[in-house]
Amino acid sequence: MAGSVGVVISLSFGAWFYIYGFNDYAILAAAMSGAVLAFLRYNITPAKIFMGDSGSLSIGLLAAGFSYSIY
Repeated sequence: MAGSVGVVISLSFGAWFYIYGFNDYAILAAAMSGAVLAFLRYNITPAKIFMGDSGSLSIGLLAAGFSYSIY
């Protein structure tokens, strides 16, 4: 669940950053969505890898950083 929510968040923020000219944040959001999409590819049934606490906390930290950078 953290992976799919992380993709939605990073794509949304990435589009917003790109539209308003924050290209460095848009690249960071694109990198995050690419990494999480690569994870989700191997997490479908039968799952070969699983996300631990570190992965979900990292996604949450970047999402919080994206929302803080808007202001």
